[in-house]
Amino acid sequence: MLASSQQLHLVLWQVEEEYQRQMGIAAQQQRTDAYMHTHTISGQALLDPTSRRQPYPSQNMVVKPAGFGLGRAGPEAISKVAARHPGTQATLADTVLLPSKYRNDMQADSLHSKAADSTRGFRDTSSTGAAPNSSPGTIADDDGTTTNTDDMAIGDEEALAAEGLITRDQERTAAATAGQTGGGRNSNKSSRESLPVAVLSKLEADKLAQAKVRHKAQVAQPKINFGRTFTGDAFIAEPAEVLFKDFVPGRTYKTSVQLINRSFTKNSIRLVEVPAEVMHVIELGLPPSGSLAPGAAAAMAVTFIPQANEDLTAGIRLLAETGPLTLPLRCLARTALPTLGPSPLVSLDGRAGGVMIADTAHATVTLCNRGALGVVYDIKVTGLLASTTEYDEPSQHLRMIAIDPHAADAPDAATDSGSRKGANAASLAVAGFRVQSIKGQVSGYGSCTIEVSFTPRVPGVVEVPLVVSYTAPENKALSIPQANLTLQATGKDLPVSTTTPLVDFR
Repeated sequence: MLASSQQLHLVLWQVEEEYQRQMGIAAQQQRTDAYMHTHTISGQALLDPTSRRQPYPSQNMVVKPAGFGLGRAGPEAISKVAARHPGTQATLADTVLLPSKYRNDMQADSLHSKAADSTRGFRDTSSTGAAPNSSPGTIADDDGTTTNTDDMAIGDEEALAAEGLITRDQERTAAATAGQTGGGRNSNKSSRESLPVAVLSKLEADKLAQAKVRHKAQVAQPKINFGRTFTGDAFIAEPAEVLFKDFVPGRTYKTSVQLINRSFTKNSIRLVEVPAEVMHVIELGLPPSGSLAPGAAAAMAVTFIPQANEDLTAGIRLLAETGPLTLPLRCLARTALPTLGPSPLVSLDGRAGGVMIADTAHATVTLCNRGALGVVYDIKVTGLLASTTEYDEPSQHLRMIAIDPHAADAPDAATDSGSRKGANAASLAVAGFRVQSIKGQVSGYGSCTIEVSFTPRVPGVVEVPLVVSYTAPENKALSIPQANLTLQATGKDLPVSTTTPLVDFR
C-alpha cells in the first residue's frame, strides 16, 4: 500500500510539473514573448496598447494588414511574413503584386544575396581562373568548354539559372540584351506573358463558363411590379451631364449629382469604375446607397483637379439592379469663340435697292465672343482692293483719352460692352465704304459693334471682301480661324428729270 501510494504521488507530481511547464504562468509568458518577437517589426515583447508611447502597436505589428497580398504592404511586413514561411523569400521579389518601389529594392537585395551565395556562374580570369579566351558573354563548364549566352534563348537561361550556372542578375541582363537586339526565340514576349498559367481541366472550364453566365444574369434583373416590367434606365441624373466649363489648371472644382430612382420598385446603384482617360484628374464619391425607394435619390460627389489646359470627355459607368447606365462627363477648357453677326454678308442697299450718289447708308456688324478668353481682332481688306485701301489711325488726342480715360478734357462717350476703343479704334476707307473700329479687343462673353457706312461716288454695284483675324492674348498657343466678311452695296443715280427733254425758244 505504501509503495502504491508513493507511486501515485510521483505520478501526480509529474503531471503537475508537466502542466506547469506547458500551461503555467512562465510558459504562457514565454509563448507570449515568442509571439511578440515574431509578430513585431522591431522584435519587442512589450508594447503600450494605449499608444501613448512609441513604438505604436499599429505601426509595429506585422499581423497581415488589409493591403497584404494586394501590393500595398511594406517590405518589413513582407519580410516578417516570409520569415514564418520558409521557401517563399525567393518568390517575393518576383511577384507582380508587390509595388514597384518595394519590388526593385527586394530584387536588388535578392540579387546581391544570390551573387554572394552562388559558387558557380560567370567566371572571369581574375577570380576563378577560367579559360583566358572566355568573354563576358560566355560561361565555362566543368569540362572546360564555354557557352555563348548571347545565343541562348530566355528559357535556356532560366534553366541555367535554376541549376545555379548563372545568377538571376545575369539572367535578367541577358534577357534585356536579347530583347533590345531582337535575339532569342521569346525575345518579343513580355515578362508578363512568360508567367506560368495554370491549364484548366474540362470540369473547371465548364464551371467557369457557368459562373460567368450566372454573374451576367445577376447583374441585370428586370423589375416587375403588378405585372408591369420596367424598361430603360432605372436612375435619372440631375443634372443629366457633369460639365466643368472654363476651368483653370491647378484649381479644384467640385459638384454633386443626384441619382434619382425612377423604377417601379426599390433599387440600388453603385459606381463601377472611374474612366481611365480621366482617372488622374477626376475623383468620384458614391457611398453605398442601399435600397432606394422610387423617387429617392443618392448623391454622387465629383471632384475635378485639372492638370493641363485641354478638353476631356468620358462616361461615368454606373450599375443598378436593372442594368448598367452611363453618365456623360465633359471638361471644357477656357477658349475664345468669336462670331460675326447677323450675317457674313452685309448689304447696305436697303428697301430702295441702292444708295443714291452723295447719300450715305449705315449698317452695323456685331462681334460676339462666346468664350471665356478675351480676343483681339483685326479687320483688313483682301483681294484687288487691298492696295487701294486707306487706313486712318486715331488722333493723338484720342490716344491720350485711351491711356487716361478720366482726364478732365475727355468727352463723355458711350462704349459697347466688352469692347475697347481709343488707340485701337482705327478705321479704313475703300470704294466708298468706311469701317470703324477695325482693331479692338473683346472680353470673355462680351460683344462689340462695328459700324459700316457707304457713300457711293459712281453708280454701280460695289463688293468689298474683308478678313477678320483673331488672337487670344491669354493663350497665345490657341489657334482661332479667320472669318470672312463681305460688304455689298449699289450706287444709284440722282432721280432728277424734266418733263420735256427739249426746250425750244423759237
